[in-house]
Amino acid sequence: MTKRTRDALLDEPLIENVEEGTSLRLTSENHQNASSSSGVDDIHHHGDGEDPKRTKPSKGSLIDERSYHCPYLDSINRKVLDFDFEKECCETLSNTNVYCCLVDGKFFKGKGETTPAFIHALNEGHHIFMSLSNGKIYCLPDNYEVIDHTLDDIRFNLNPTYSEKEVQEIDNQQKVCVALSNGAKFIPGIVGLNSIKQSTDGINVAIQALSRVKSVRDFFLLHQINLTKVKSRAVLLLSELLRKMWNPKSFKSHVNPHEFVQTILQNNKQFKLGESIDPVQFFTWLLNFLHTELTNNQPKNESIISKTFRGKITVTSTLIRRKKAATDSSSSTQNKEDEITSQSKSPFMYLTLDVPSTPLFKDEYARNILPQVSLFSLLSKFNGMKETAIPLKNGDVEMRRYKIEKLPPYLVFHVKRFSKNYFFEEKNNTIVNFPLKNLDISEIYPSNTSSTYNLVANICHEGNLGEGASYKIHIHHIAEDKWYEIQDLDVKEVLPEEVSISQSFLLIYAKQ
Repeated sequence: MTKRTRDALLDEPLIENVEEGTSLRLTSENHQNASSSSGVDDIHHHGDGEDPKRTKPSKGSLIDERSYHCPYLDSINRKVLDFDFEKECCETLSNTNVYCCLVDGKFFKGKGETTPAFIHALNEGHHIFMSLSNGKIYCLPDNYEVIDHTLDDIRFNLNPTYSEKEVQEIDNQQKVCVALSNGAKFIPGIVGLNSIKQSTDGINVAIQALSRVKSVRDFFLLHQINLTKVKSRAVLLLSELLRKMWNPKSFKSHVNPHEFVQTILQNNKQFKLGESIDPVQFFTWLLNFLHTELTNNQPKNESIISKTFRGKITVTSTLIRRKKAATDSSSSTQNKEDEITSQSKSPFMYLTLDVPSTPLFKDEYARNILPQVSLFSLLSKFNGMKETAIPLKNGDVEMRRYKIEKLPPYLVFHVKRFSKNYFFEEKNNTIVNFPLKNLDISEIYPSNTSSTYNLVANICHEGNLGEGASYKIHIHHIAEDKWYEIQDLDVKEVLPEEVSISQSFLLIYAKQ
C-alpha cells in the first residue's frame, strides 16, 4: 500500500460495526466488495493451497495480504500477558474499547489515530494489539487485522472456552502443565489465588470450595450455553474466574481474582477490604446471590445452586415462657413455665454443627491435649429426637428438634467454632474427626436412596482470633485421588491424615 493510498484511506470516515464491535474505513472499493457476495468469496477463498495458519477474516474488518504475513509476530511476549485485572486503559482509565499491547502487556484505549494505543505503537514501536472485548488482533499503526492460528492460545487465555466433551472429561485429566511466565508446574483446577491486601483469603477459599462442586463448576465453565441471558457482571466474572482456574493453557501458575472480588466489594458493603472476611458468611451469601441472579429475582424457581445444595428439614420448636414471679409470696404461680410447640418445614443450603465446649478447668496433663469429637456425634443433632436449647433475649428458651426430610446432592457443614459473650469472642479448638470417604448418614436419614457422601473440600481456620488468623483449604483431586492444600498462592500436596485432623471450619461432601 503506497503512502498516498494509506493517507487517502485514513481520511475516509469510520463506520462502527455494532454487531462485531469493530471499526472499518469505508472506501468506494471495499463498499463495492461488501455489496457483492462474489467479491467476498474472491477475498476469502484460497483454494487447495490455502495457508494452514490462515483463518477466515472477521466480518467488517480491514483485511489485506499483510493480515496473513504480519512481520511483527515475533515481538509478542506471552510472559508479560495478564488478563486477570480490570480491563481499563492505563492512561485514561476508560473501560470501553480497550486493547492490550501484546509486546509489553499494557492496556490502552482505541486503535484509531490520536488514541493511546495508536500513539503507543508509534512511540514504542509496539505493533501488535488485541481487543479485550472480542479477541481480535490488529497491527498498528497500519490498522489491519492479523489472522494467524498461532495466536489462538492468547485468545484462549483472554476468554477460556470449553466444549461439553472437554468439561465431561475434566476430572479425569492428570496433566501437569508448565507456566510460561516462570516455569512453575501446576495442575488445572488446583491453582493459587492472589490475595488483596492480605485480607481476602476468606473469599479465596470460598471460591476454591465452589470450584470443587462439579455441577456448579460445569455450569459456569459452559458459559456460552448457560449464561447467554445473564446480565449480572459479578456472575459473568465468576464464570470467567472459574474458567481461568481450570485453564490447561494458562501462561501463569496462579489466577488473580481481583476483578471479581472488587466487583463484589463495591456492591456489597457487608464485606470490606482490609478486614478479615469469614468464608462461611461469604460462601453462604454467594450461594444466595447466585441463586437470585440465575432465577432473575424469582427465588422460588430452580437454579443450578438450589438443585445442588438445597435440602429440606423439619424443625419442631417448643417455646418455654417463664412467668414473672408474683408479688404475693403466697401465690402458687411463682417460676411456672408455659410451653408452646410448633412445627415447620424449611429449605437449607448448609447445616450448622455445634462443637461441644471445652472444659473450663483442666489438669496439667489435659492442658496439652486438644479435645476431639466425631462428626457422627455432631450429626446426631439432626436425628429428630435430640433437643437443642436456643436462649432468647427476653429470657425465654426455645427447644428445637431437627429432622432431615430431603438430602441435596452436596452437603455443606459449618463447624461452629466461634462463640460470643458480652465481653469477647473465643475460638473452640476441638478437633472434629471426619471421614474423607463413605460418610454414611443413614442413621439420621433412613431412606432407600443413597445417603453416602465423599469429601471434596475442607476449609480450615488457622491461628487465634484477630491478627495472624488465616484460612486455607484442602481439596481432593479426583484423577490422582490425592489431597492438596491451598492458601492464597501456596499449593502443596498433603497426606489424607493431615486433612482429617485439621481445624475444619466448612466441609463440603458430594453424594456418591
